[in-house]
Order: sequence, then structure tokens, then C-alpha cells
Amino acid sequence: MTTMNTNKRAVSTRLQSRTAMFLPVQQISKNFASCDIVVTNEYGTITLRECKLTQVHRNIIDVIFSSYEPIRFDDGSVAFSFSKYDLLKSLGHSARRNTKWLENKFEEMRKASVVLEANQSGRTTTGYQGVVREHQETRFKSSQGTPLYGVVFSSNFMKMFDIDLTVHSAKLTPKILGLEHAVTQAFVRACISHRQINRDLDEILVSIGVNHDSVSDRAYRKNRKSVLDEMEALESEFGIIIKPMQKDSNKWGVFYAQHKDVWFSNPNQNISLEQKELFSSDDPDAELV
Repeated sequence: MTTMNTNKRAVSTRLQSRTAMFLPVQQISKNFASCDIVVTNEYGTITLRECKLTQVHRNIIDVIFSSYEPIRFDDGSVAFSFSKYDLLKSLGHSARRNTKWLENKFEEMRKASVVLEANQSGRTTTGYQGVVREHQETRFKSSQGTPLYGVVFSSNFMKMFDIDLTVHSAKLTPKILGLEHAVTQAFVRACISHRQINRDLDEILVSIGVNHDSVSDRAYRKNRKSVLDEMEALESEFGIIIKPMQKDSNKWGVFYAQHKDVWFSNPNQNISLEQKELFSSDDPDAELV
């Protein structure tokens, strides 16, 4: 096994951020808990089966990838060890001893099932069963004597970082967690995975899983309002500007230029031709109109 260079650490990938791999909600409605969820956008079709993941799971992953030293194993899996109390504090939990809740979230990640059918030539399919391969208490302690918890992220999940454009945004993780609504967190993650954006707000919401096929008109309007309610923070913290479109005052435009604390890396030159068909663009915004 080898230790990864934390200065080059990637927090997420393009497809993890621009699709509904992590749904734009805090928890799954009972109506959707036992059925498949299918979301299609310009990048392809995501099918979520067992134990759907949300922005709560994404928050946990982002804090871990942003804050702790990763170790890569020969099979492609990656391990982290940390104090559960410190992780809970970073997640904004006032009750730092809510460790059972955290363990349950890791178990949900272990059971999760995701399939992506990419909208590229040949419609290549990729997927993973389990974001987390295993998680448990370790026999190690921190320098302060706190017991450390160990989590191993599966090789199938980590493969996304080997074949997809990767997003380095660790400095923005605390700001994203500070947003009030899960849909706004998902919205920001989609936006910062681009170098620039000039799009309709509704188009972006649909692409991350907020659409009339999965929610009622009332729920859709509520999600849209949640994002609009945080416009001030979106502009001041992330440089994301939302304003009425000149031609249609009922439509809102989203404007963004790459944040100074976000950068990208492209592993495509190191992967096979078959994988390049799935993630072929050197430009993270080549698909934008």
C-alpha cells in the first residue's frame, strides 16, 4: 500500500457532482425507499437501487476526503482513519457523541448500489455496489489518545477517480456544509465542477435530480425556492450568481466562473481506450452549450 499526496487530493469527480449519484435531499422519502430511482441528464442515466445515498452521505465523504490522510491499497481501495468525535464536529453535530448515527451512515454506504449508463458513444455502463467496503473501530489511537475509526472505500467507488475528471475543492467543503438546504449543497457541487456556467437554473436542478418526474409541483417549487433563498451565500462564498433572465423575468440564470480554490485533474491520459470512450473530454465544460 502507498500513502497518497494530500496536496494533490481530489474530493470528488465530475459525474459524482453533476449527476444524482447523491440525491439532493437530506433523507429518502418512504415512497422511494424500496423502489429504484432513475435520473437522466446530459451525462447519462443514473439508477439508484439498494440504500440510496443523499447529500448527508456526500457531506461525510467530502469531510473525510478533505481532512484526513488517505492510504491507497494495491486493489484500488482507499482507507482513512479518524476520530469519530472530530468527524461529527466537522459535520456540525452539536452532540459529538452521536457515533451510532455515523456508523449507520457508513453502513448505508456499504449497502448502496449505483449504476451509471454514460451518454457517450457505445453507452458504456459503470457502477458499484458499496461506496464503503468495510468500517470498524481500530486498535489505534490519535496523539490525544482518542480511539480511531477506520473506513475503507471500495475499489469500484475509487475507480471513478481513475477514469473521470476529478474535482479538487477541499477548501470549500466547510462552506458547502454551512449551507442550510441539501438541494443547495447539491447545486453548488454541480456548479463548482465546471470552469464556467451560463445556464438556466431549472436545467441545473433537473440534472441533479430535482424534476417533475420524481417530485410534485409543490415539492419542486420548494426546492427551487430553497436555492433562491441562499443566493447571497452562493455569490459571496462560491461566486455563483443567480439573477432573472433578461428575456424572461420568470426564469433565473446561473452564472459562474471557476473559483480560486477549485482546480481539476484529468486521469484520461493514463487509462485504457475503452475507458476514454466513457470519459473522453479534457475540458470539464465541453458539454456545455
